[in-house]
Parts: sequence; structure tokens; C-alpha cells
Amino acid sequence: MGKASRILKPASRINRDAFAQAVKTVTIATSPRPLQDCQVVAYTARNALKRLGVSAQIAAGYAAWRVDERDAGSIVAHHPNIQATVAGKYEGAIVMDGHCWLSLNSSILDFSTFQLAYKLRELDKFDGRNSAINWNPDYLWIDRAETISLERVINGFKTGAYYEAIPKLLDVWESRPPTVDGATDAVIEVYRLMLNDNIDQVVVSGQCGELYQKAA
Repeated sequence: MGKASRILKPASRINRDAFAQAVKTVTIATSPRPLQDCQVVAYTARNALKRLGVSAQIAAGYAAWRVDERDAGSIVAHHPNIQATVAGKYEGAIVMDGHCWLSLNSSILDFSTFQLAYKLRELDKFDGRNSAINWNPDYLWIDRAETISLERVINGFKTGAYYEAIPKLLDVWESRPPTVDGATDAVIEVYRLMLNDNIDQVVVSGQCGELYQKAA
């Protein structure tokens, strides 16, 4: 008899670090509002994962992150009842209420958390603070059980993330989907290059996500 082999589910075959880096690289280069675009990031990641055989769903609602264990004010939030909220504080930008991420079975996938440090600094400009940050993950791919409550984000001193899906907000976000076909193509290509250690050979440029070969 041959040896038994474990068949991996598509999500298990994804190199999460490489995929997240590909999403980050492409969306920073191509988004019309880089570092302020969780919707673009989520839709691009959702479409790219689908091409790789993983059927994640768009989720939208409220979210908050405690990014430092000692500084009480080190909170970034997309929530109407928190003073440290991000919505509406970007000059010259139209910011929709809430936050956008992905849902996959019992997991939360958020490929926009690399933006947390930037968002905290934007909040500091309005508050006159210099908030500390010692937790700034490039992405989150966690079970819902690993999230913390909103109260713990506000009053606790342990870093972590809170997510609350709000169906009405999802309807609003899905009524205005971004165009991410070019960015999705670029993420797939960059991801494959990263898996082959060839990422240094390309530059991502333009809102359509064009890939240019670097000169030798």
C-alpha cells in the first residue's frame, strides 16, 4: 500500500507572507489613495485569492486596533463612537464609514493593517500627540476567536484587533466597488515572482498595475 497523504485545502497552500507582501506592494503602487484604501486592498486581495482557489468574502463594518501596550492613546479605529476614529480625518479624501476586510470560514483576513502606523500618525496630526506603536502587522489572517472586544481595545493594555461586521455598511461598500482588475493581475504575478525569489526583477507602476522589467 502507498503512503497516505494529506490533501491540503487551497487556503493552506497559500504562502500568506508572500501573498500579503504582493498585495501591499501592488496596492501602494497602484491605488489612487495609497494607505487610505482598505476597500481597494480588500477587493484586490479577494479577487487574487479567488484566482488561487480561495473563496474569501468581502466583509465591512467597524474595526479598531490597540497598537501599543503602554500608551493609552495608541488606538486606531474605524468606529463612530471612538474619538480615535480615522473616518473623515483625511484632508482632500472622501472616506466611507467603517472598514473593509475579508472573511474566510472562521477567519478574518485583513491585508491593510500595514497602514496602521500611517493612520496613527494622521490622527496624531489632529490630536497633537506622538503616539507610541509597537504592533504594526503587515496583515492579519486570524481566527475570529483571536480578536478582542472593543472595550479591551479602548480600556485594555494588550495589543490586538476588534472587528464587527455590519451588514448595512457592507451594502454601502458593495454598491461602490473599486475597479481592481489590473491590480489583481499584478498581485498574482508579483506573488508568483516572490515564490520564485524573483521579486527584485520587477517594478509595479500605474493604477492598472503594470509590471515593468528592471534594467539589468
